[in-house]
Amino acid sequence: MTDNQRRIVQKEPSTTGGALPFNDLMAVDDTDLTDLPPPITAATAELGYINQVSEIVVKQGVSLRELQPNDKEPSMYSIEEKGTGEKLYKVYEDTATCVVCGPNRSFKLRLMDTQDRELIQVERPYISCDYCCGITSFFDIVNVWVRNYKSKQFEWRRFGQIRQFWCPLFPYFSVRNAVGQSELTIRAPLLTSACLRPVVFPIKHGGEVVGSITKQRGLSCREYPSNTEMYTMKFPPGIDEKLKVTLIGTLLLIHFKFYETSCHCCRG
Repeated sequence: MTDNQRRIVQKEPSTTGGALPFNDLMAVDDTDLTDLPPPITAATAELGYINQVSEIVVKQGVSLRELQPNDKEPSMYSIEEKGTGEKLYKVYEDTATCVVCGPNRSFKLRLMDTQDRELIQVERPYISCDYCCGITSFFDIVNVWVRNYKSKQFEWRRFGQIRQFWCPLFPYFSVRNAVGQSELTIRAPLLTSACLRPVVFPIKHGGEVVGSITKQRGLSCREYPSNTEMYTMKFPPGIDEKLKVTLIGTLLLIHFKFYETSCHCCRG
């Protein structure tokens, strides 16, 4: 052990007074904290089980028979772990301010856990419609917020952001952390119709495919034989719960961009 890893601590002076001899000095080791994992914050602790999940299934249009007795309204989506079928979140949409804009409307999606607590918000803060409002949308921004139930104020913290950049053939999504740094990228395929086959949106890190979002072929899944739209997502290995929650927001944005039914006043 080097001298830098030791500090000299002097014992309490004796009641008889006088200087202590050198032998009465002892060396105490400092604890090396560099290899310890970062502490779990109150906000991330609330997300709990999602940190252990590697794949999820997202179903849109949950049928009435799937609702629990204490559900107040039919949810837009149900999110569960793939394989086990464990329920993770139910998703509701707040009333949009401009519903005539169809899939290009602003929205706020509220993700509720199995105890009906609102944990996550996926927010598109402004309208990005191309035609009915006369605005050319070259990019789109969606913020992902997580509520801290451990604090007295229950404040919301931004966990991530999704930015979609305009491209005529391959729309490009940048998945960013809370401070706006790009962590993952998703580029849409040329053909996004899921009528005949699943559509895969690869998740990349540094040009390497590390995960995927898949739109399953419409209404034909044997495992989920109800009248639903269905997506699956394979999380990149090793990412934390913050990026997982942001990727869930990305999946929901992809649904709005490519598979939400358009209004005639917006698309003609």
